[in-house]
Amino acid sequence: MATPDFGPTGSLDLMRWIVWALRKGGEDWMREREL
Repeated sequence: MATPDFGPTGSLDLMRWIVWALRKGGEDWMREREL
């Protein structure tokens, strides 16, 4: 899992990382619910 760099664009990278993490977690949750 990559860690976002905190700098001039740190907030943007962090937001993208959070969105990616939520989407990945959501997909895993949906997969568990289907089983």
